[in-house]
Amino acid sequence: MRPLALLQAGTLHHYTADNGADLMREYIEALPSGSFVVIAHFFDPETPGLSLLARNMEELFIHSPMGSGRFRTASEILAFVEGLKIVPPGPSEKPGLELCDQWWPDGPKLTPLNEVEQCIAGVVASKP
Repeated sequence: MRPLALLQAGTLHHYTADNGADLMREYIEALPSGSFVVIAHFFDPETPGLSLLARNMEELFIHSPMGSGRFRTASEILAFVEGLKIVPPGPSEKPGLELCDQWWPDGPKLTPLNEVEQCIAGVVASKP
């Protein structure tokens, strides 16, 4: 079976149960070797101001027509790709979770990220 990509961009943060890593493990087990997993997720950076913003946005999302939206910490998001080889987010970067707006930038940012942009992160990983 040929490798493929599993894209979880804008989906996992609507799965609000605590067993998201178990769910992802089932998906990953079904993937052939050499496949990639891509995740973009609402992110709680675990800093006082941004964590408060994340909690406030989460509350707004729950009570909006969207109906859900869970902000997870870096360790919670990385648990989704446990056992996989994480791809560095840039040529001179270490593998790990990165803010989506910082993933493999084409050059220096002309303006700083706003607070909301600091609350969505992503990771790309490959299955050995």
